[in-house]
Amino acid sequence: MSTVFNDSSYQQLTRAFVEKFGYPPGKKDELYRAGKRAGRFIQDLQAVEKQWFTNPEFDKDQFAEKMQMSKSTLQRKMRTITGLTPLQYIRSVQYATAFDLLSNSRMNIKGIAHTIGFSDPKYFSRCFRVDFGVTPHEYRTLIRQQKN
Repeated sequence: MSTVFNDSSYQQLTRAFVEKFGYPPGKKDELYRAGKRAGRFIQDLQAVEKQWFTNPEFDKDQFAEKMQMSKSTLQRKMRTITGLTPLQYIRSVQYATAFDLLSNSRMNIKGIAHTIGFSDPKYFSRCFRVDFGVTPHEYRTLIRQQKN
């Protein structure tokens, strides 16, 4: 049975992403609410993100270590600057990348899961469905219908 999506389905998914993470997929710059004082922290955060977030073994302890601060300090700074916990931030980056890959590539779901740091594609699909109400495959179908 084929699922039929419409414009409101896409808007609902985008709204769900914004409600969960505070910024629309593909527009992470809107996440940062801080001024110049947080500039260095944001640069460090983005450097760690690029280097480590695709590693399935990466966790909040390693995140704090790579940011060269304690877990509690990282938690506090992340909440102040982004409004997210470190784990929510990691997941938001993973999902934003997944949204982009599902929308703009022909990569299979397994490849996308591994690219964004999930070692188990089934777990990725389960998490995606829990957080957005559709599977990655259904999201891709929705996007293809939007483009036609």
